Amino acid sequence: MADFQRVVEEIRSFLQGSDQTLRDPIPEYAGSYAEAVREANDRLRRCKEFLNQNLRSEAIQVAESAPNLVDMVAVLDFPELGEWEEFCADHALTPPPKLQLLVAEDLNEAYAAEEPLREHLKQLRFLALTRAPLAQRIKVMRELAVLDPESHFWKDDLVVFEAARLKEFEQEARDAAARGDAQRLKELALELKSDQWVRPPSAELVDKVKKAYSKISRSVGRERVESLAPQLIESATSGDIDRARRLRDEWGQAVKEARLTPDDILSQQAAPALDWIAEHDRHAEAEAAFHATVSNLINELNAGRKASVPKLERLRQESLAFGRPLPIEVEERYTSVVGSIQAAAAWNRKLFLIGTLGGAAVVVLLIGFLVMLSMRGNTTQVIAGKITALLDENDVDGAERELNLLREEDPTLLQNAAISPLADRLNKMKADDADRVSTFELHLKNAQAFIDRDILDGRGAGIEAGGAVRAADT
Repeated sequence: MADFQRVVEEIRSFLQGSDQTLRDPIPEYAGSYAEAVREANDRLRRCKEFLNQNLRSEAIQVAESAPNLVDMVAVLDFPELGEWEEFCADHALTPPPKLQLLVAEDLNEAYAAEEPLREHLKQLRFLALTRAPLAQRIKVMRELAVLDPESHFWKDDLVVFEAARLKEFEQEARDAAARGDAQRLKELALELKSDQWVRPPSAELVDKVKKAYSKISRSVGRERVESLAPQLIESATSGDIDRARRLRDEWGQAVKEARLTPDDILSQQAAPALDWIAEHDRHAEAEAAFHATVSNLINELNAGRKASVPKLERLRQESLAFGRPLPIEVEERYTSVVGSIQAAAAWNRKLFLIGTLGGAAVVVLLIGFLVMLSMRGNTTQVIAGKITALLDENDVDGAERELNLLREEDPTLLQNAAISPLADRLNKMKADDADRVSTFELHLKNAQAFIDRDILDGRGAGIEAGGAVRAADT
């Protein structure tokens, strides 16, 4: 515990006690307390001088030397200070000076302003101690100037550091050009083009570095193009489209650097490979667009009778515009859904007409119902004929697909007299197929058993096995 802390505790204990008669060592405490306040005020005045010069970091450095000034002022400004000042005046003790609390408030504000800069300041001090390149130090100083706009000394320091940095440029550019280091020259050119310079570099220096970069980058780019051309051709010849696309991207960058013209021999050599890649890209884009359009059509078809016929027609035409037929299951689904929607719409129109006819409603309703039954019957006959044709051709899968579509759209039709026998016929054909497969497998198994026994017995069972196989085939 610091002496001033102990003194303040003794004074507070004395003031809070019941016996406040003057006695030793109270006079000693008064002198020690007054001396501590004078020391704090001296440090506060030094901080104030730095703050007046916008040297906030220096002020904080003074405050943070031991004992910490902010903590010291907080202890010395104890709650019973007014009572202590009256006691000292009444008993002719050393009067304590007034604490410079306004300066302490300024110091607290300096701490608050410094906090966001703390990491940058720490980094800048480290760069200075390690004699880091000027470019790195200037970068941090520019960031500090943005974070701390009220401290004008940052710009003053930047003027000095930037002038020193500009003196380095010509030598760095010459060294990079001698090494053929296009990347370094590019970095130097970008640094000169930055709009963060307090005093922009001369146009002569900017032009000199730019020309050096242009010359070296063109040479390096040419070498890169010469390396990439045969790789592009080889990847196209082998059909490796993924590798070809990666090389195409590198080629594009190298061509810019080399300022390669279309009539250059290297451009002409790479042209067929680049055309091949472009054709693949167009095909891939068209394929993706086609599938996206078909997917939109399928999504609309999934709405069933709630789907919009104009929208379905538009999506179908957009899909066909790619010059490719729709997948057969999508085309069949489209025909089924549109037919169902149109039939329902026709019936709704008839119902509306019936409602407007007034007294003839019953007669028209009956006619409409008969018409609907007729249309439904016609539709059923068409579907039944299509399924029958498929069954006659032994196309079990096609017939089953048609029945599944019918089950989705109108399950009641499966009970229709024209459809129900066809479903039974399909089930029988599937069962017969399953029986034939099972019988064949049984005969095949028996034949293998004959062959195995013949081998074991050494007899001529091969003839019998052959007969079993022929029996299975029939």
